[in-house]
Amino acid sequence: MPTVWLPLLDYLRTSGRSVAPLNRTVIGGSACPLSMIEEFRDRHGVAVLHGWGMTEMSRICSGYYRLEEGSDAHGPDGWFDTGDVATIDTNGYIKITDRAKDVIKSGGE
Repeated sequence: MPTVWLPLLDYLRTSGRSVAPLNRTVIGGSACPLSMIEEFRDRHGVAVLHGWGMTEMSRICSGYYRLEEGSDAHGPDGWFDTGDVATIDTNGYIKITDRAKDVIKSGGE
């Protein structure tokens, strides 16, 4: 999550230190600001890979794969209901814009 990386970037700015030999990292949990991606790339030579995932998937995933019967984690159409709000553009790209149920997470909890 980006909030975990902010103190590191601040430390690197103030100390003049480096994260070498790090050359890429994955940031997820919430949308990563473009300014953070650019700072990692331009100041530190680190490529940021933005990841998406759900904590819930680590527990329900085994019950979802090759599921023969529905469960309360699935909607009436058989798909897992993530609660994500998304748009699909004319080129077929999906952009996740929000969550239907806002949950405030602090420090990854």
